[in-house]
Amino acid sequence: MNQRINIEEYQRHLCMTGKFEFFGLPMSQVPKAVLYISNLLQLIQPTKIIEFGTGRGGLSFLLGIYSQIRNISFQTYDHVSPKEQFELNIPPIPYLP
Repeated sequence: MNQRINIEEYQRHLCMTGKFEFFGLPMSQVPKAVLYISNLLQLIQPTKIIEFGTGRGGLSFLLGIYSQIRNISFQTYDHVSPKEQFELNIPPIPYLP
């Protein structure tokens, strides 16, 4: 059975359930944020990106890809300990106690 998907309804569902992912990594941002952040980065063309609050890594991955493409510095920090990162299956990130 082939069903049509209403994009707005799907985005509302993602926002309410918190199940939005970017390349398999959960994101706390709403789906439209990916487009807005991409547009913002194109507009301001930063030379360095620093993120505080990595979370589960979805936005970090997006920012990391942008940084690689643009050959700029990117660093992310979180308060999750290395042990918690391992238990939650989060890629290693600098730890700020």
